[in-house]
Amino acid sequence: MMNISIENNKPEIRLNSQKLSENLAKRAEHDINSGKIAGCGLCVHQGGKEIFSGFFGYSDAEEKTPIQPNTIYRLASMTKPVTAASALLLREAGKLNINDKLSKYCPKFSKLKIGKLDENRNIINLHTPDRELTLLDLLTHTAGFGTDEIGTMVTDKAPQDAKKNLETIMQYYCEEMILTFEPNSRRSYSPIAAFDAIAYVIELISGREIGEYMKEKIFAPLNMTDTTFELTPQQTARLSAVYDLKDGIVPVSKKFTGSFEGFPLSYHAGGAGLFSTVGDYCSFAQALCSASYSSINTFISGSSVSLMRKGREISADIKNHPAEIFGLGVRVVKNNPNIPSGCFGWSGAYGTHFWIDPINEITAVYMKSSNFDGGAGCTTANNFEYDIMHSVE
Repeated sequence: MMNISIENNKPEIRLNSQKLSENLAKRAEHDINSGKIAGCGLCVHQGGKEIFSGFFGYSDAEEKTPIQPNTIYRLASMTKPVTAASALLLREAGKLNINDKLSKYCPKFSKLKIGKLDENRNIINLHTPDRELTLLDLLTHTAGFGTDEIGTMVTDKAPQDAKKNLETIMQYYCEEMILTFEPNSRRSYSPIAAFDAIAYVIELISGREIGEYMKEKIFAPLNMTDTTFELTPQQTARLSAVYDLKDGIVPVSKKFTGSFEGFPLSYHAGGAGLFSTVGDYCSFAQALCSASYSSINTFISGSSVSLMRKGREISADIKNHPAEIFGLGVRVVKNNPNIPSGCFGWSGAYGTHFWIDPINEITAVYMKSSNFDGGAGCTTANNFEYDIMHSVE
């Protein structure tokens, strides 16, 4: 099969596998010995080849269960890139346009209003936005849908009977959601609601439940056998405990089987809820990276990945967010001391993290289960990026 070039750029740097192994192992051992983490799993690829994988510490420190390649982690918000990729597959099939209005698929959402909270937390100044929100607004966190204090309030008070599935939660959003700003006037992270809307549109168009659609179009082709919304008993036995701090240093386990502690996701959400392993998510990330420079061994086209990582820059937001912009379900690096501009990826609340350098053909995945130091900008994610980029030839 012919290798079709997608990017004209050639790799500018090469990672040194020995330096990489030394730097990443040293960091992991330091973090474990100092009590920052109980354990972690990580892998790095360049040019389609694995150049490092390592598994350190424990998935259950009390039981002395070591982290293994098949240890399962809660992805939390690292579900979002999978949802975005799922939507782009429908775009490739000519069934979806990311500039479509949400109301094309859910007509009642044409009546959304913008509002704000007063000092007594009452919603005031309700008015109609200048335009309706689009799928692109939702995918890039520029919709004002489920964001800021109002969005959090609406999401948090959703009754349990609204969380049966995506259809019921969208019915609730339709009745209760208030936008917090004009679409595409600024960005504000939507933890759950915006990607619930995207996942629901995927269900409507495909006629498949979102988890089944992901399995058919992404997980099965990439042999991601441990990536799912619903764990089997055998998979649950491999699920990492989540760790918190005691006295600031000693990890203490919190053992629960759901996606989130204290926030049960009883439906398959577009913004969070998947479980996965280091190897499985590496397969997904590597496929996104490969699509940037080759058409071989990937489930998605290079044009879709280019669209995903193009990013949406809003002039009013440049001063507030100089280091990165949001692409479709990913962050896109602009000015970062650790990794080159143009890299893209995402993080999860429990400390999972991945990034892709499409120019240098690097894919990197880090997994831990931490109830502290998680999400965007967490210490372990920053150190992971730093250590890799200080392992060059």
